[in-house]
Amino acid sequence: MPLLAYSANQPYSYLLALSGQTGATLWRSPLDHDGLDFSPAVAAGVVYVTTLREESRLGGSLYAINAQTGQHLWRVAGTAQTSPVVADGLVFVGSGEYGGPYSLVAYDATTGAVRWRAPVGLVNAAAAPAVANGRVFIATQGTVYAFDEHTGVLLWQRVVPGEPGKTPVIASGLLLVGGYQGLWALNTTTGVSAWSFRSGPVLHFVQGRAAVANGAVYVDIDNHLVALTLSNGAFRWQRTLVPEPTAAVEASPAYANGVIFVPGWINSKNGLLAFGKRGRYLRGILTQGGDPIVSNGRVYLGNFQYVDAYAASSPLTSSNPPAKSGTVEPTRARQPTG
Repeated sequence: MPLLAYSANQPYSYLLALSGQTGATLWRSPLDHDGLDFSPAVAAGVVYVTTLREESRLGGSLYAINAQTGQHLWRVAGTAQTSPVVADGLVFVGSGEYGGPYSLVAYDATTGAVRWRAPVGLVNAAAAPAVANGRVFIATQGTVYAFDEHTGVLLWQRVVPGEPGKTPVIASGLLLVGGYQGLWALNTTTGVSAWSFRSGPVLHFVQGRAAVANGAVYVDIDNHLVALTLSNGAFRWQRTLVPEPTAAVEASPAYANGVIFVPGWINSKNGLLAFGKRGRYLRGILTQGGDPIVSNGRVYLGNFQYVDAYAASSPLTSSNPPAKSGTVEPTRARQPTG
């Protein structure tokens, strides 16, 4: 499966498919005059991507694109406001005008026809949905909803302090949602809170999407990488990502082979940090920014200009000293995206 990136070259925008080995462009698919502010989803050889109307920050279109050729299969013009999520022949997207009535919409993955639409109130923003075990979840500013995947029937809704607006993560029957009052774990069947975690006495901003591995949750809270026990939310350890309290990296960690990769600062510059068992610092590498994605032994970072590829194994060992300005970077392939 190729890497997917976004290129904005007026008067058109493009979705790019890149080789994961070399960074070479395999194809590019035009997205009309829309901008891309969301992450694509891939299922059964099809790329699903939502766009954003840059001029007014209103919702855009939902595209289905052949993953091998970049050919458009179908497009639904409308008010898409989140990244798409695909499951069981359906594409789920949060839809609505910014600041107006909002809905969760299920589209047929083959045709783009609307299967069902469920209102989720009047909100300013919402995170992408999450799907598991026949249920689809979406967190808006203040409320988490659970719907039947196939019918759109509301199963439960739960008010959560701190206006959860990050994409939920599902693991071991728990729905992990974050907001400005910390991280909450809800039972996916009932919506009942299993546990919550707050890092300090005042603010507890969850800056990005959590990662889960081996019974642990890794999440950026208040510019710290925090490790918690998945089953009960017990604190394990934390590491500083950005020492400046007025700055934020909005990091979404990624986990692979016992290493947690997460954006952070190195000498006040953007970097990719690697932590091992019990939060042991392994190495930091100067980067152009972006959240990490790990695949086939490489760590990929996308930003406004490049897609960067880094080796995920050999450079990240405990014998390497902390990175300084001018550190030689490991294997990387760059492909301009703008």
